[in-house]
Amino acid sequence: MTAPRRMMMAAAGVSGTFENAAVGGTPTVSSGTKVAQAWTEGVRFDFGSGNTTGWAKYDLGAGNDIVGTRYSITVASSSTQMPKNFTFQGSNNDSTWTTLDTQTGQVLGAPYVAYTEQIYEFANATSYRYYKLDVTLNGGGGTWLEWMWLKLGL
Repeated sequence: MTAPRRMMMAAAGVSGTFENAAVGGTPTVSSGTKVAQAWTEGVRFDFGSGNTTGWAKYDLGAGNDIVGTRYSITVASSSTQMPKNFTFQGSNNDSTWTTLDTQTGQVLGAPYVAYTEQIYEFANATSYRYYKLDVTLNGGGGTWLEWMWLKLGL
C-alpha cells in the first residue's frame, strides 16, 4: 500500500468534492449527539461537552461492502474543536480494523471557513462493510470534538 496523501481543500459543492457513498446504512458514534447526521449532509455533528476524542462508524449493511478510497471532513466550527489526529479504518466484522489513512497535526478550519471540505485520498483495493473515523486528539479546544459532515467516497 502506498502512503496516504492529503488532497487540496475545496469548498463543498465545487470541483474536488464527491458524492457520499455511505447512504442507507447505520451510523454510530462512541458518544455524543446527532448520530444520524454523522454521515449525511445537513445538520451540525458534535460529540458534545467533555469529549476531545471519539469515533464515528458507518455500517453499510450485509452485502453492501464497497472499496472506499477517500473520505472528507467538513468544517463545523473553530479549528480547536475539529479533529487534529485521526485514523480512517475499514472492517468486515466490526472488530478487526485495518487502518487505511493516518493524519496527524491537521488544522481543519483555520482560519474558520464554514462548510469547507477537507478531502483525504488513500490507496485501497479491499472491499469493507464498515468504515470508521477514529479521532485521538482534537485541535486543543478544551472539551469539544465536532465536525459538520463526514463522507465516504469510492
